[in-house]
Amino acid sequence: MVEKYLRVLPGSEVEKNLKAYEESQAKWLEVTNKFAQDFGIEAKEFYICKELGVHNLTDNDRQKYGSQLKKDGVWFKKSSTLYKEYAKRCVEAGLDKARLRLIIWDYNIHEVYGKHSLSRFKFEDVWYIKVTTENDYTVPKDYEQIKASEYHKLREDLG
Repeated sequence: MVEKYLRVLPGSEVEKNLKAYEESQAKWLEVTNKFAQDFGIEAKEFYICKELGVHNLTDNDRQKYGSQLKKDGVWFKKSSTLYKEYAKRCVEAGLDKARLRLIIWDYNIHEVYGKHSLSRFKFEDVWYIKVTTENDYTVPKDYEQIKASEYHKLREDLG
């Protein structure tokens, strides 16, 4: 396995992608929290994929909304009132086209084949990324490669 440690360069396309993603995640959180508050949902953990799911429902939540959940007790039925309302709010907030997750190509790393993993963090307004791949690749222009020790030191300083 090949591990590379990268610093995202300021003003790069990747930095712009990460900022847009960060903003959309904040908006998802805002819409989801307001939705839960408006409907009196006590659970604090939500799964947002192509569907809306709730983790650790309280007894009150199950009593109020249990009939709107699928048999698994986590995901809301697409035909349910709550699901439709949540979907409507997401569209109104412009989140219907927002990415829920970033994939490796969003980082402009195109020479990766097979299994790979990626982790990222932000420290003092700079993004750092660790990419582990099965094959070697050229570091794209959006990055500066850094030493593993620098990456891990910054990660520790972050807490």
